[in-house]
Amino acid sequence: MSHNTNENPFDVIKKDPKRQQQFIDAMSYSHLHSSYSMNHLIDNFDFGAIGHGTILDVGGSHGQVSIAIARRFPDVKCIVQDLPDTINGLGSRVPEDLKDRISGMDYDFLTPQPVKEADIYLFRWILHDWSDKYCVKMLQSLIPALKKGAKIVISDICIPQPGQLGISADRSLRSVNPIFAHHVDYVIQSSTHHTGSLQVDGIVGSWISR
Repeated sequence: MSHNTNENPFDVIKKDPKRQQQFIDAMSYSHLHSSYSMNHLIDNFDFGAIGHGTILDVGGSHGQVSIAIARRFPDVKCIVQDLPDTINGLGSRVPEDLKDRISGMDYDFLTPQPVKEADIYLFRWILHDWSDKYCVKMLQSLIPALKKGAKIVISDICIPQPGQLGISADRSLRSVNPIFAHHVDYVIQSSTHHTGSLQVDGIVGSWISR
């Protein structure tokens, strides 16, 4: 409303190169906090179980996560997907010894997934920026590409049900992204055993709270 547009905020930001760089720098700085460490993902999911398989790093930006995964699991290959302006220059950021296992691809995750037969489709810190409608669309866009046994791995923030935290902590989490506070209730079904199901038309999966 403040910008008199119905475009999504990312499209508005990228129109101004200086503003876009400020946004990228701000995100990089905020992710220095230990809560955002890639180790939470890499230490708790065995990407190596796919052997010489392929991981699609959807919305993977400059490839930081793929680089970390390829370092830890020496047999896997990673394809980093993002919009052209973001993925541009990926090759210069990938270490020489990993260039044969990490590549980049232009891709809008709201369109049908062009890479078929991948073993893992990874969404790290993606869904929390989008409303339910678009999160469902992202997941449904994968369906034509999925082979039997393929996994969709989502690494993102999970906000507990109201009342499980102290008032201050609960308010702090929900004030960061009020849209996502509702979104979690929609996408993830809670249970007393901290396991549940994620169901979108055409996809059924599971999650584990750590």
